[in-house]
Amino acid sequence: MTEKNDEWDESRILSTLIELKPRAFEKFVRDLWSLQGWDAEVTARSGDKGIDVIATQSFPYEKKVLIQAKKNSEDNNIGGATMQKYASLKQRDNVDEAIIVTTGRFTPQAKEIGVDFNLKIVSGPTLAQLVTDLSAEHLVEAYAEKDGEEQPTTQPSTTDQSFKEALSDDSPAVDFDRARVRGACEDFQLELLGYEYVRTDNPDIGSIDRIEGFVLAFELLNNADREIELFLDDIVVISDERYSYDLEQFVKTKYMPENWQSTLPSCFPKTKAKFAGYIPSSSEFEIAKIRYSSPYQQLLPAFNGMPDDVPSDQLMEQRDVEISLSEEERSKIESLPPVLSDSI
Repeated sequence: MTEKNDEWDESRILSTLIELKPRAFEKFVRDLWSLQGWDAEVTARSGDKGIDVIATQSFPYEKKVLIQAKKNSEDNNIGGATMQKYASLKQRDNVDEAIIVTTGRFTPQAKEIGVDFNLKIVSGPTLAQLVTDLSAEHLVEAYAEKDGEEQPTTQPSTTDQSFKEALSDDSPAVDFDRARVRGACEDFQLELLGYEYVRTDNPDIGSIDRIEGFVLAFELLNNADREIELFLDDIVVISDERYSYDLEQFVKTKYMPENWQSTLPSCFPKTKAKFAGYIPSSSEFEIAKIRYSSPYQQLLPAFNGMPDDVPSDQLMEQRDVEISLSEEERSKIESLPPVLSDSI
């Protein structure tokens, strides 16, 4: 954990969080709860029914909380009508606590409803105080810097006919090389082919002039009877210190090796596909876990209905993949495949 920065007082923390995009604020809340010892993940962009973050603990006993993250201006209070919408959160199966986190404040009526329905509330000033108590100013700074970067308005297509043919000619999905580290759910499996900390000026691939951070290479194996696409920013890398990092895409892809994908990795039924992404970082760290959760909307063709109509345990089996890396497993993983390393 970095040293406390005296320049980040609670007023500046709050004003910075208010400027974040909503999705970035959700991920910040997730990481803040991770710092408190929770296993936390951001839900899909749609179909979450009022849930932005799910946090669980297994020690000293199992506990599950649902978090709604509301990024409001400092004078934009959450009222009673809004709190009424979240009244059912606590009533869901296997939920121990429901929390409303906002950068704004709560009206007296909203506070009363929170008490009536056992909803926990965290206002903007309380959130800023929590950041200082956890010495997490560096987390606010990191999200502010990342959220302020200019994002590309277009993405290169990965669905042209020649690329589809190249993928379709790939070998059928059967199994992974047992020497590699992988995670699996019902529909697909992810294999970590290798990763490497890279420092380079003017890289051939990437949307920036300099790469400083980890580049990770994966193979996606599609066991389903439908095409699968992955959203890179839903792949989360967790360090030994329990910090979470989102995998980012290479946008300048014309120098990507043949048949390698980056922006929106896709895989036809019963085939494999290789893709790569990166994590900006000013220093190296040990990778402990890699997680991916499919957005709910991707599951609708399989279930032919809304996720709420599907048992939660079945949904989790269909959408969640986790790769855990022990020290022994890390020592066996090779660096990036040469063809990818040469392209960087």
